[in-house]
Amino acid sequence: TEEQRTKMMDLFSSTMGKMAAIRTDMTESKRALFKALMSKKDNTSKIRKIRSKLVKLNKSKMDTMFDSMEKAKTILGKNTSEDLFRYMDFDAGRGVY
Repeated sequence: TEEQRTKMMDLFSSTMGKMAAIRTDMTESKRALFKALMSKKDNTSKIRKIRSKLVKLNKSKMDTMFDSMEKAKTILGKNTSEDLFRYMDFDAGRGVY
């Protein structure tokens, strides 16, 4: 239905925004980690903190993805998988990640 299409597009936009923010934070954290690893100073504590942050970010990324999938199921109801692939255009290589 048109209502489902609108809700799916809103969900898609929201998910993409969250994922982009997480990706940006992960990229910045990876840069900081690499810099700390390559430093001549002992950065063990800093490295541990950055590593912990990256693990949390990855968990957040997975939580966002699974939360979006559950919301999509609620929006689409019956025949979820067929409708989800059509609405999210997975066949064209686009998805929620």
